[in-house]
Amino acid sequence: MGLKTGCAIESRQLESRHGIENFLSLASAQVWQMLWLRHQARAETPAPAAAILSDGQIEALTSLCAALPAKADAQQTLIAIAKLGGYFGRKSDGPPGWRTIWKGFQYLTTYAEGFEAARNALKTTLRATS
Repeated sequence: MGLKTGCAIESRQLESRHGIENFLSLASAQVWQMLWLRHQARAETPAPAAAILSDGQIEALTSLCAALPAKADAQQTLIAIAKLGGYFGRKSDGPPGWRTIWKGFQYLTTYAEGFEAARNALKTTLRATS
């Protein structure tokens, strides 16, 4: 469901089998993480976010969502990611859908990669000046 609805694999218009396989290999890891996060968020006692997301993702999400607690659980994390994807979280809203979660994960992943790139550039600059 995450591959079909979330990342909209059918609308990617990839022309070759090789292109589809490459996209699936990249998207599958993120879809698995989304499924695991959603599963843990629905559990009776949600797991901590650190058990699901990488340290870089948690750092990026914490900087993007000031209201997110330092030791957020899976449910709080899922809502924060969905809000990055356009989820409002009003009382009348249902749980976030796959497209919203996918968009939020894409935004979070890009932001986390930017954090990592900036950190690496800073380390390189500090080494060059030493």
